[in-house]
Amino acid sequence: PGGYYRKALGQTADGRRVVQDYHQDNNTPQTAPFILKNDSDPHDFNSDNADSKTVWYRKDGSIEAVQDYRDGAHYGRLNIYQNGRLAAQMPLDDSRSDTEDDPYRGDPIASGLRLYHPNGKPLGYIHADDDGRAEITYREDGSPVIATLRTPDGKLSEISSWDKDGNAREDGPDFEEIKALETQRQRLLELVGHLEFMNDAPPQKTLPAPAPQPALLPESVLDAKQATNLTLDYSAETDGETWHFDPHGNPTKTASPGGYYRKALGKTADGRRVVQDYYQDSNTPQTAPFILKKDADPHNFENDTADSSVIWYRKDGSTYAVQTFKNGEPQSRMNIYQDGRLVAQMPRPQDLDESTDPYRSAGDLADGLRLYHSSGHLLYLSQHYANQSDEILYDSDGNPLAAYRSRQGEPPALWSVLDEQPDKQTAIKEALQRREHIENMIAAESVEAPSETKPEKNTAPAVEQPAPPMSAEGSTDSPPTPKEPGAQQPAPASQPDTATNATPAAVANQNEAVTTPNPEQKYNLGGIHLPQTGIEPDALDAPAPQTARLPAAVLDAKQAAENPIDYTPAPEADQYADRDGKPADQPAPGGYLRKTLGKTADGRRVVQDYYQDSNTPQTAPFTLKKDADPRDYTTGAVDGKITWYRPDGSILAIQQYRNGAPVSRLNHYRNGRLASQSELPAGISEPDDPYSSAGEASQGRRYYYASGQLLALEYGRNGLSCGNHDCEWAILYDNNGRPLAAYHGERNNDVVLHEYWNTLNHTPADEQTARRQTFDAALERLDELRQMRQQDGL
Repeated sequence: PGGYYRKALGQTADGRRVVQDYHQDNNTPQTAPFILKNDSDPHDFNSDNADSKTVWYRKDGSIEAVQDYRDGAHYGRLNIYQNGRLAAQMPLDDSRSDTEDDPYRGDPIASGLRLYHPNGKPLGYIHADDDGRAEITYREDGSPVIATLRTPDGKLSEISSWDKDGNAREDGPDFEEIKALETQRQRLLELVGHLEFMNDAPPQKTLPAPAPQPALLPESVLDAKQATNLTLDYSAETDGETWHFDPHGNPTKTASPGGYYRKALGKTADGRRVVQDYYQDSNTPQTAPFILKKDADPHNFENDTADSSVIWYRKDGSTYAVQTFKNGEPQSRMNIYQDGRLVAQMPRPQDLDESTDPYRSAGDLADGLRLYHSSGHLLYLSQHYANQSDEILYDSDGNPLAAYRSRQGEPPALWSVLDEQPDKQTAIKEALQRREHIENMIAAESVEAPSETKPEKNTAPAVEQPAPPMSAEGSTDSPPTPKEPGAQQPAPASQPDTATNATPAAVANQNEAVTTPNPEQKYNLGGIHLPQTGIEPDALDAPAPQTARLPAAVLDAKQAAENPIDYTPAPEADQYADRDGKPADQPAPGGYLRKTLGKTADGRRVVQDYYQDSNTPQTAPFTLKKDADPRDYTTGAVDGKITWYRPDGSILAIQQYRNGAPVSRLNHYRNGRLASQSELPAGISEPDDPYSSAGEASQGRRYYYASGQLLALEYGRNGLSCGNHDCEWAILYDNNGRPLAAYHGERNNDVVLHEYWNTLNHTPADEQTARRQTFDAALERLDELRQMRQQDGL
């Protein structure tokens, strides 16, 4: 029941079998007829057996999705349909590119998820990677409305908006127009997240049943009235100052329609300012009175100026959110309310101690996003890393209903209460409806919601080495985008495997092209570009050439890994870690083993880590700092050089530590040669750096040609942060060290100003073709190295 069956229809001239799949319960087609590749098992429903276009139908007979296959491999994008029209195209995985006939090929942001208006023109693009999330939304006529960039932790770093004539809107976006487009966008995202042929799929792996979570948070947290029962002790001012802000919270000199204003109410006994924020248009409170930290700029709308609990209100006066700050740092989660009850808690802020948390038994999942039933019981937990996602859904008593885990490089895993209690179907449906209601509420109010605080920093499990000691460039978990447990699982009937974002079919003449991307646009670095953008004019000076190379002792992995350690052998009991690098009492499948080799003359332990399954080294021998716990698998316990290996024995990365702190860049190797280097750790100098003439950009991430020649510099790309100010740099070089292009972004009064330089603006016409070939080769190498870093979990 609820399954599928496959009928053999015949064979092609070359002997390939033609089949069609059906829904078991109603005997209606689940696919159109399609071809299986030669010698494939017709009883194998995996998509890697298909060898033609595959069309999936909903149970009502309408077309849901189309995907093309070539000998079992995806060709093009997965196209999703609604009411007979293209509604969305799923992203391609990093190893693939769009077909030559794709009208949007070459536009970087269009490589991600695509959403479409019913008239066939794009509604928006969403592109997410380890560097953050870029989005752009279009009107039905194809003109852009708004584009945003967010950092990996979800914080808005850049926003641009345009009117219908393509002119930049100086006073910010038209929120009424955006609200209508956002509603349409959310409907399509919901469609993408709840595909019939995906949701009906059986999991490939099974998770253990999660523990029940029957506990309740205190009523002082669950009840908005009690949570907002706060008083401030201060001396009132009769004629306090007023400061104005635009709709994005940027400071302005005068009142801004759709914006906010802040009133000074008085001061505390120790001189801290007490303020209250208001909606400009209605003159109703946007916050309750709260305290700013000492000497804070009252014309700064960021949360890091607060020094008390902050209560945010909706325009109708109801409580939206509450969060406590001390000297600008969050001391609690952001709690979100609806109808006077807690409905959501954002991920745990970094360094926040939740030792009395009633949901600690959920492990790392307890640190992520939480949603709640109206009864106050836990509804949903979600934690997302760069290469792993975990979710649990609960009923209104805190009993688990479903759990889902996706790890990069592995099939997804699922647990469902329906396997043992089929009568829980209604409970699951109600829980999913509740979760969807809360998600939609948060999304609809996100324009006026308070900015989120930075979530807890976690080291994401790596693809090939999630292990101890963790990489110094540990990922920061992004604000989750909740989805139905199991929504990415593979389904029967040769359907695409979206658990790895694999494939989707090209639009190829199915819809009218909106704006054909300018092929010259790819030669620009950084910034947000409209599809029509060509090569940007020069506003920067030409970067200095970088013809020098690092020493062979850095470029060559074998030489770089040399690290003789003088120690006296003194073996101890082996230590174990699970696949996430957490201490374990016994060997864990997919985990790690640490051997203590001895001690140095000053008493520091010398250890070496191994892959548990293969018993091959995961590191070379390295030294722990004095008195470090040998079960501490973080780099904070390291005191010397550490070399990490891949499971195949090749050198992955090398970094130097002193007493637990990094004192060098993290050097990433591929095929025995330096491929990239991380940003320079804070407080560390490089007096002999051959690239210091590149200025501020030299402090950022570096990429290299196989020859050892510098390929690219990137600094501040994750959220416009360059040291103590807001900027970003990108410089690209050819294989002789000559600059090809440069980009610089600088924040000025919360507006990001972009400047460019490009060699093609100075290349004679008869040399343009050759220079573009050099440019293309550099961009291809850079893209390859970025993918390598992602594949290696760095």
